[in-house]
Amino acid sequence: MQKTLLHQDNPEIHATIKTARSKIYEKGYAVTSEVVKQILKEKSLVPADPASYLLDQNTFSSRLSHLSFDLYVMLVVDLLHEFELGVWRALLIQLIRILSAIDASLVNEMDRR
Repeated sequence: MQKTLLHQDNPEIHATIKTARSKIYEKGYAVTSEVVKQILKEKSLVPADPASYLLDQNTFSSRLSHLSFDLYVMLVVDLLHEFELGVWRALLIQLIRILSAIDASLVNEMDRR
């Protein structure tokens, strides 16, 4: 899933963000306005995400993009947002049970780490 919807730090994204920033800083639209949301929606960017609407001011992007450095690859996916809390809790309990069944000291080792 993460690879099919992968963002890339490229000139097209920069142009979209520049347009959104222009609406915010030059035209006075709110970051959460429908005008800004519509501009960013096409690229699945989120107005409240600094990596989205401030990308052209991001140090990594502005200084390293000419070297094919991709800001989005640098960002770590938060797996907890992929699961509902109850699902994650049930999975963790099951993993602890598996460790315990193999060797009870493995649970202590997991706690230590």
